[in-house]
Amino acid sequence: MTTLNHLGSFFAWRCRQQPEALAFAFVRDTLEIGQSMTYAQLESQVTALAALIRQHTEVGDRVLLVYPPGLEFVRAFWACMVSGRVAVPVPAPDPVRFKNNAPRLR
Repeated sequence: MTTLNHLGSFFAWRCRQQPEALAFAFVRDTLEIGQSMTYAQLESQVTALAALIRQHTEVGDRVLLVYPPGLEFVRAFWACMVSGRVAVPVPAPDPVRFKNNAPRLR
């Protein structure tokens, strides 16, 4: 069993343990919770995104995750783990410097 399979299995197990417990929260600079989700919400969203990823990629493929910090990244990361893909996180390009960052991102 590969590490990706282990992580995907761990994710499913954890979501079943306490589905209504807080899974992730994105905390603002003011230390207020901006967004949060339970394990049940996370599992539902990850399952849907993993199905979409499976339609466009093969097991073991790398998936470039170009997200700003937040729960969208968390969903995409776990969707890659559940679907057996390799998550490759990269910072979202700075719009001001996009012309210079675009070749590097490619």
